Amino acid sequence: MTTEEKDEAEKRAETLATRALELLGKGEAQNAYRALQEAIHLAPDNVKVKYAFASLRQDDSKHALFKLCQRFVHENDEAAGKEAKSYLHASQILPTDVARDCTELILRRDTLLRYQNLQDGILAGLLRGSPAAKATLAEKLQEGNTTIPFEEVYTIGDDASDGIVTVVLSPAAWKTEAAREICEKDVFRLYVAKLLAGGDGDNSRAMKGISRLMATDASRLYEIVDDDVFDAILSCLDYRNPMEIKSPATLTIVKYIEAAEDRGQINLTKFVTAHYSKQTAGDLILAFSAAAAVFPIATPMAVTLFLTKDFLPSLVPLMEKRAKSKHVEMAALEMLNAACIDGACRQSIKKYCMDWLTEMSKSNQANKSAIATVVLAKVQNAPSQDDSASKRPQLWNENEDIVHKLTQLMFEDPKANRNTSFEGLAHSSIHPKVKEKLVNDKTWLEVFLQELGRAEAQSPAIFGGLMIIDNLTAFLPVLSEEQKRMAQLKAYANAAKPSLQRDPLDEDEAVMRRCQIMIEKGAAAIIIGLSKDLSPTCLTLVFKIMLSLTRSSKALKAIITRQGGVKMLATFWDRVEGTPTQQTESRRNAAQALARLLISSDPSIVFGRTGNALLQSTIPPLVSLLTENATMSLEGPRDLLPTYEALLALTNLASIPGNGAAPNIVKSSYTSIEDLALAKNTRVQCAAIELVCNLAQDPAGTLLFADPTPEAERRLYIILALTGSEDLGTRKAAGGALASLTEWESIIRAINKREGALEMVLNMLDDEYADVIHRGMVCLVNVINVMDDEVGRTARKRLRQLDVERRLSKVKRGTLIKEIHDLVDQALGTLEGKKP
Repeated sequence: MTTEEKDEAEKRAETLATRALELLGKGEAQNAYRALQEAIHLAPDNVKVKYAFASLRQDDSKHALFKLCQRFVHENDEAAGKEAKSYLHASQILPTDVARDCTELILRRDTLLRYQNLQDGILAGLLRGSPAAKATLAEKLQEGNTTIPFEEVYTIGDDASDGIVTVVLSPAAWKTEAAREICEKDVFRLYVAKLLAGGDGDNSRAMKGISRLMATDASRLYEIVDDDVFDAILSCLDYRNPMEIKSPATLTIVKYIEAAEDRGQINLTKFVTAHYSKQTAGDLILAFSAAAAVFPIATPMAVTLFLTKDFLPSLVPLMEKRAKSKHVEMAALEMLNAACIDGACRQSIKKYCMDWLTEMSKSNQANKSAIATVVLAKVQNAPSQDDSASKRPQLWNENEDIVHKLTQLMFEDPKANRNTSFEGLAHSSIHPKVKEKLVNDKTWLEVFLQELGRAEAQSPAIFGGLMIIDNLTAFLPVLSEEQKRMAQLKAYANAAKPSLQRDPLDEDEAVMRRCQIMIEKGAAAIIIGLSKDLSPTCLTLVFKIMLSLTRSSKALKAIITRQGGVKMLATFWDRVEGTPTQQTESRRNAAQALARLLISSDPSIVFGRTGNALLQSTIPPLVSLLTENATMSLEGPRDLLPTYEALLALTNLASIPGNGAAPNIVKSSYTSIEDLALAKNTRVQCAAIELVCNLAQDPAGTLLFADPTPEAERRLYIILALTGSEDLGTRKAAGGALASLTEWESIIRAINKREGALEMVLNMLDDEYADVIHRGMVCLVNVINVMDDEVGRTARKRLRQLDVERRLSKVKRGTLIKEIHDLVDQALGTLEGKKP
């Protein structure tokens, strides 16, 4: 190669090396390698080529996330930032050094990056998923002045601010717990300072940080909350603020009152009374908003404040004085709405505020009219001493006007008015006439169900909508005579006229019709669709509704099953909260509704012939209904209907051999089934024996009787004894079980050992019903044809002593049924051929 050619190759190689470095800076490593490969071929000893090669080797050793963060920070590369954020969102595990280096890199800039939202997302992702990233920020927060790193992270964005709290609440990120606690207080003070300064405009970022810290460590932090801070937090409850501010402020107040106890309640009372006494528009809004927020979280204290002498009597005159301030009126309405949580408050509102509320409900301002109507709906349904029978038509007329306004809200703006309309109708729909009006308004019903299906998972509309459906579909309880007498005594004790006469619109027939309409309109499908995201409280309502809907016809229950009712009930039946009594009742409702669906379903269609995990998941709730504690009535003796329906459902599940149901049922509940087989209630006893009959078809069920143990012999004797029950169904079920069991030699051996056992088998032939005779003949043929010579000879010998041939002949003469004739001929032939 000539000198000129070498110089040209050197220049070309340097150009390619420079190009390779440029491509590497853009993250195009593959293209950089291709360019450098050609450069090395042209001039392997060139200094620039060697430098480029070393740079590529160094880049290879860097983690992919760190390279993305480098490009994002140094070059403001938006695409790299998005890729880094997606990488972290995928929850990939990061090496410690990579997480630390990326965190340092993202925090290194003195000024905010061009793409601040991406910086926010990347830093939050690092702090959320990497212990090393948390430890890195914890070190920065401990280095000298906590304010500097706090400010750097806080100003990046909401998610980064959340990351500060996450780090402070992560003990593993800190060298000592003492260091963490000191920094936690410093960070809390910094958030408080931001709140007082109004640093991020609407205070939501600061308020969220304060609430998260208070929710976790209120006992250590509440003393930092002085009067000014407490006032600032309460001011965040202003009804005009968005939920992003009100929700964390409410949580903070709850935790503060819990920790500060009397001091917290005193400060809250001082805030409300002080602002109320000033009577300026702004102060009244703050007082009413704070009172409204406190009712659900500190009801006794709020009630005391609300029922203070002269408060309500002076409220309406004050509102009339402030008539031009729509915000004051709205805040007052919000407070009255919240106060309706308490019965005494409802009575006081009904006494002092009805005219004003009625006037507000006629307002041209949609929000004001809507909430006033809701309050009217709540207080209108509050019973009072002067609600005599003569006043009921007037009360109904007033309630009818309220219902009309609430239903019309759904047509004006369904999404905007959803919460308000649902809340009001949830109270009004306890009246039978309102139930009929709503369920027969097909247009409203369609919009209502549509909006319920669209509501956010944790929104008030969900609870309100479920309450409406529960009111429309709830059956009145069936009272025993003793319970009726107790109700009369309570009425006399309350100086009220006892009346047990029910409204015809609340009788079972009317409720069944409403349930039918709700199912046909798709209510069950919507409820099932919502269930996976519901709170335990809402699930409790769902189970009550499903229990009512499953009292419908077989065809309607089939619709619910196809819509996923079985899966929903089996999955969520035990995900409830509350007192032990409430949990038991809720689980019983879910399990009983599941039983009703399974009674009328074909298991092979619902679960497949070989069964599946869903089938197995239905067994625990059904089994829970077999024990006495699960079916105790809250106000009376044991309710046996859930037990009876559970037995029928389990019998249906066990009717398909090989689907796996029988072994599970035997393992989990046979002791309870055996107890129920001896129940005094005939229908329950019959259902238990029918279940045993189906279980006996499976080896797991057969083993309970065939095992050579005293327990197995006792179980067999119970079945033998029940073949002589006075109840036809029980005799048939016991005979069916015995017909299956006598196919096994060990069972016949046990029958031979038991005195009087063969007599019980023969007694089935004397029954007046052919079904029992047929089962007895199957048992007898099995006994006579047993393969074991010794067992067979013993059985046949004993049968001849009992004059079996004569009794068989009598059976043949007494029936025209061919199947029985064939069995008789078979038995006589065997006996003739095996004479001793």
